[in-house]
Amino acid sequence: VKEPVDYVNPYIGTEKSSHYTMWESRGATFPGVLFPFGMVQITPDNYVYSNREINSFSFLNHYSGWSSRGSFNLTAFTGNTIPPGHPPSSAFHHEQEKATPYYYRVKLEDYGILAEFTATNRVGLCRFSFPSSSSAHLVLSDITDVQVIDSNKISGRSGRYFFTMLFSKPFQSFSPYPQKKDDRL
Repeated sequence: VKEPVDYVNPYIGTEKSSHYTMWESRGATFPGVLFPFGMVQITPDNYVYSNREINSFSFLNHYSGWSSRGSFNLTAFTGNTIPPGHPPSSAFHHEQEKATPYYYRVKLEDYGILAEFTATNRVGLCRFSFPSSSSAHLVLSDITDVQVIDSNKISGRSGRYFFTMLFSKPFQSFSPYPQKKDDRL
């Protein structure tokens, strides 16, 4: 049995439009996960339906409009490490993407990673399913005051928000992502 929320199409408004919205932008909504009146908004940054590349996912303070992006950015990749200032991005296909108000899933084609997200009133949950690889990486940006609690837990800040991340598998190493002060994924 379908619920009313199941009839929502989060892709409406994600492409450029010739008409202004009430926020004076020309479309540019995001197909992210958002609990009603919730603190967490998880979505691919800079999402435009006709684009075929995802740079990162943001969890906080997301606003609509061109160059829409949020804070507390996260992305995943496999392979060698990346040079500073060049965060990984990945191609994706809409056939491998699903968006509802309560769940977002996309396959990051360049790395074979399935990224899944959902949210509660104050918590963002994500799962990255990596292919068999000896080099799975997560990149966090727009964060400060990071503390490694143990090999499954880190905490820190993103702006005025505090976060704790729990990992289902222990990580082998943690190092800050070197970038210029105002760079974000």
